[in-house]
Amino acid sequence: MSAEDFRTQAIAAVPIKRMADVDEIAATVLFLCSPMAAAISGQAINVCGGATAGSGG
Repeated sequence: MSAEDFRTQAIAAVPIKRMADVDEIAATVLFLCSPMAAAISGQAINVCGGATAGSGG
């Protein structure tokens, strides 16, 4: 399987039909490092466009 075929299949499996953008990842990190996230601890936050929905992840 070529890299492009893999990417096409991976994107097709994501509910939002695209990869997460670097700015979306950065925004999550900035939020978690901010005082607004002071009560959040021990969590796994998936910025995945819904790829883990229903998988228990």
